[in-house]
Amino acid sequence: MRHSIARDGIVAGILGATAVALWFLGLDIVYRHAFATPEALGRGLLRILGPQGSEGAAVFVIVYTIFHYVAFIAAGLLVAVIVHVAERE
Repeated sequence: MRHSIARDGIVAGILGATAVALWFLGLDIVYRHAFATPEALGRGLLRILGPQGSEGAAVFVIVYTIFHYVAFIAAGLLVAVIVHVAERE
């Protein structure tokens, strides 16, 4: 059964990003502060991208979640290309 590189990469990226996000959520719940990890990472990401305004915690979580999924999909696409090229060789 043949799959496209794009489909394989996107599916792998979404699965990987979701697994890591659930891991973050699980740890944050254990330490009694849900969404602390994506909030901190989002705060750091926005600090790198420009001056901070009066964003709330939800903005940090949303920005990081979008970045997180895009990064994992990009990595999934790269791995899918490598695997498909290796299969042809």
